[in-house]
Amino acid sequence: MKVTGLIAEYNPFHTGHLFHIETSRQLSHADFILVIMSGDFVQRGTPALLDKYTRAEMALLCGADAVIELPVCFSCASAESFAYGAVSLFDQLGVTNFLSFGSECGNLSLLQSAAEFLIKESSDFQKKIRHNLKHGISYPAARANAFLESYTSYFGDISPQEIVSLLSKPNNILGLEYLKALKNIQSNILPLTFPRQEAGYHDKQLYPTFASATALRNTLLSYNLEAIQSYIPKAAFSVLEREYQRSFPILADDFSLPLYYKIRSDIEKGISLSSYQDISPELEARIFNKQNRFTSFESFALLLKTKQYTLTRINRCLLHILLDIKKTAFCPPLYARLLGFRKSSSALLTAMKKNSSIPIITKTADVKYLPHSSLFEQDLFAADLYRKTQEFKFHTTLADEFTHPIIILP
Repeated sequence: MKVTGLIAEYNPFHTGHLFHIETSRQLSHADFILVIMSGDFVQRGTPALLDKYTRAEMALLCGADAVIELPVCFSCASAESFAYGAVSLFDQLGVTNFLSFGSECGNLSLLQSAAEFLIKESSDFQKKIRHNLKHGISYPAARANAFLESYTSYFGDISPQEIVSLLSKPNNILGLEYLKALKNIQSNILPLTFPRQEAGYHDKQLYPTFASATALRNTLLSYNLEAIQSYIPKAAFSVLEREYQRSFPILADDFSLPLYYKIRSDIEKGISLSSYQDISPELEARIFNKQNRFTSFESFALLLKTKQYTLTRINRCLLHILLDIKKTAFCPPLYARLLGFRKSSSALLTAMKKNSSIPIITKTADVKYLPHSSLFEQDLFAADLYRKTQEFKFHTTLADEFTHPIIILP
């Protein structure tokens, strides 16, 4: 039995994701496609446009065989932690043969060489990063500059443009982190990559065949479902139509009031904001100094943004405050939350239950004890906050984490 793993957000699921599933299956000759997907909050530091159950259903309708939730402490973390959490989860499930991802360069050999270089990260390389940071630029830019300064001795004849692209293109960056994680945990999972098609990760344009999730989200926010219909697989589009203005769209600004309350409450209680993941003392001071100018989640993030702190990092930091995600030494996920599967893929579930070194959760109410149970409680809190926001916004009632069934398709 061959199993290929994909790491995704599906926010929303579109034809590019369908291409990813189908191409991965072809390249690896996989019997099953196993997806690890972000829950209700995603890596760019925002709530997902659609809830995790809706996105899992879309994925299963379009070729995924099973969908596992990535715990929230990883799903809204930096690229390195996001990748580590997902790759570790695949490794512990004990059934995954391949990890397939799209990248802008499509060159696995080059990506692996760059990943190995980054794993070593010599003291000289770190010194160059610190030097660049002193000039007030963001960490990704500082690392890219240091990388470029070192490329001649390590990469030989590869052009500077190719090297810069490796650390500036978002799918390349994630791919590098996946490869680093595979190497660091000494996993036997084999990586596969292929070039990303047509639309770039942050591209806001709707191309003839594919569109980025960014472009589709922007179009959806103009309340125009028809404009994106050709970019969403038919089965997935029917789910969008069913849930539109019933459970989505959910936006960052829908969490403005609880975020403001949490910031003010922590400050009043003397809780240091720098105790939250990714928040430095400098950023804590900036949040404190600008708290009275808070009007919404998105506008406050823009207000905090500087050359050193990217908007994505600011968004993640604000989410960490909102969801109470504190600084801690990351350990691998010690449970796997099953969101859905296909009945025709029951052999995959049987294999996971047999080979997994961690418990597989299919029903929240049955969970009695978990190692590091605080991480699971964090997931439950995040899901409950998201669900209540849906209910308040759309005046509806939705199943909670204890009553919502996993998605089961034929």
